[in-house]
Amino acid sequence: MIHVATALAVPFLLLSSVQYSFSQSTFDLLHRMDVSAPLFNSATADIQVITHTAVIDHDEREVGTLIIKRRGPNKLEFLMSCVGPNARSVALLDNTVEVYNPKINSIQPYSLRRYRDIV
Repeated sequence: MIHVATALAVPFLLLSSVQYSFSQSTFDLLHRMDVSAPLFNSATADIQVITHTAVIDHDEREVGTLIIKRRGPNKLEFLMSCVGPNARSVALLDNTVEVYNPKINSIQPYSLRRYRDIV
C-alpha cells in the first residue's frame, strides 16, 4: 500500500513543480486572431449543454453538434443540433433564428432585425 502511494505521489510532485509560461501577450494573441479572421471558413464541434436547476439540485445534460459556416464577408450561418429526449435544432440564417422541435414537428422562427446591434 505504501509503494502505491509513493508511486502516485512522485509524478504528482514533479508535475506540480512545472511552471507554464506563455510566449505571447494577450495583445499579440488578439492581433493574430484579427489577422486570421478573414481566412475563417467554417468550424464544427461536439458540444455538451448542461442546465442546472438549483431548487432540486438537478443537472440536465444534452449532447449534440455545432456547425458554423461563413457564406460571405458579413454573412455567418450557425446550426446547433442536440440529440436525446429533448432533441432540438437551432439555426441562424441571415436575420432569423429558427428553433426546430422534432417531438411536435414545429419550427419557431424569431426575427433578429430589431436586435441587430446586439447580435
